[in-house]
Amino acid sequence: MNLGWKTLDMKAQRRYMQQLISCRVIWFLSMSWLCNQKNYLKGET
Repeated sequence: MNLGWKTLDMKAQRRYMQQLISCRVIWFLSMSWLCNQKNYLKGET
């Protein structure tokens, strides 16, 4: 029983980590995109 719970816990942890990483990647990309947009606007004016 404990083994089953442990494997389930590991799967949940891995899924959680993947979600966390993807969220960070999306956040980083959006931030860099915003910075690029700001620089582009600065260059335009």
